Amino acid sequence: MRWEDGVVRIESRVVFAVAAALFAGCRAPDEPVAVTCPAVDGSLVAPLRAAPGELNVLVFVTTDCPIANKCAPEIEAIRREYGARGVRMFLVHVDPDVDDVAARAHAAEYGHGATVLRDPQHRLVAATGVEVTPEVSVHDDTGAQRYRGRIDDRFAQLGTRRPAANHRDLREALDAILAGEEPAVPVTEAVGCLIADFR
Repeated sequence: MRWEDGVVRIESRVVFAVAAALFAGCRAPDEPVAVTCPAVDGSLVAPLRAAPGELNVLVFVTTDCPIANKCAPEIEAIRREYGARGVRMFLVHVDPDVDDVAARAHAAEYGHGATVLRDPQHRLVAATGVEVTPEVSVHDDTGAQRYRGRIDDRFAQLGTRRPAANHRDLREALDAILAGEEPAVPVTEAVGCLIADFR
């Protein structure tokens, strides 16, 4: 797979900004929490800052990462169970070759009900520090990152899968934050498909 940002680099900052917008990539303003990305439903979303009293969970994926796809049922279960508690889930596609049609088809195939975003220029990747798919980043209504890492520990390493998780890290982090506490482990190491740096 060839990774390209699709943006012609030219000297004028104004023309660069227009070009970036035309390629439907995420827009990176001065404040990282204000990064906006297009959702596949046509809306523009700033997912790094949740609504007042809520949490945003960004789940970074690609259509062809087997670990991310195997985690789809748990991702959707968390979205359903925590949605009523003020948690909003975003599925973030990082492959610049995946367009809106492919991202929607992937969500339908794997039963995702989350808001689907595309991050072809890796603005959200850079802002959150994620490195693999699937990896998650949890943000509160101040824009602070409260948890980053794995969904659970079913995949101890590449090629090794436990029959059941010993730690359901994302759930544990969300429960702590919603209770007004800090996660016991705010950063965990995710196992999955490396996000290529195409810039």
